[in-house]
Amino acid sequence: LTIDEASAGAGLLPAAGSTARAISLRWLMFLAASAYPAALRTYYAERFTTDGGEAAKEAVAEAARRDSDRIFALLSEQIAGPFLLGETVSIVDVYAAMVAGWHPPARTLPAYRTLYRALMAHPVIGPAWRQHEERSE
Repeated sequence: LTIDEASAGAGLLPAAGSTARAISLRWLMFLAASAYPAALRTYYAERFTTDGGEAAKEAVAEAARRDSDRIFALLSEQIAGPFLLGETVSIVDVYAAMVAGWHPPARTLPAYRTLYRALMAHPVIGPAWRQHEERSE
């Protein structure tokens, strides 16, 4: 939100006061409060249990994966296509695709495949994403 405010006119989010912005902020907060924590529980399950046993850690991770399945199914139903709000890309689309990338089943959902392809075709986002992926390997 700070970057959006500092980058007025960059189009990272819809205009302040618009319905589209309210929808974008709702999904941004949903991802930050639900999807991101589920990813943390999946990959760092030991942080979420006092039982150091493998069964306890796997139970935490499995519950997180089920939560992620529900989260991404819900969000994928709301993607107007190709982006969350239709034809206009926002930073929420990038965040949604990034977090979905951490949950392999989400990447199989048709709406997410469409979203990801549209982001990769974007003249700014696509090259930046590919450059990041190359450095991440």
